[in-house]
Amino acid sequence: MAGRVSIIGDSAGNSKVGRPQTRPYIALRGHGKAAVEAELEKIAAEEKKIRVLRKETTAWHRAERIREYIAAARESGVKDAEWITWAEVQADRLDPLKPTPASILDDREKVIRRLRSAESFWWAEPAPEEDA
Repeated sequence: MAGRVSIIGDSAGNSKVGRPQTRPYIALRGHGKAAVEAELEKIAAEEKKIRVLRKETTAWHRAERIREYIAAARESGVKDAEWITWAEVQADRLDPLKPTPASILDDREKVIRRLRSAESFWWAEPAPEEDA
């Protein structure tokens, strides 16, 4: 039968060869191994979804906390309107329930690549001068 699992050992946990084991030996017959692997893949997918949920929940809480701070800053008058607008955009960037506004931070890797390219150009060995 496909997917059938048989346990080899006696009730005391001893295997066929008489070696004591803490857990009985499990032998998979037919397509049992594929079924177990499929189940493990489902478990891994569920664990990944849970990690994403926790990450998004943390980001959402941070965004909400920043919004509370922005509201307090607005009420106190300590921060100017430009800062408040900037901070609101940053809160939206963290919030997984809102579309992410564009930011200069999105260009970080491109800027680093351009810098490295420029550095390699400027620090390259100069070409030997030719005699005229």
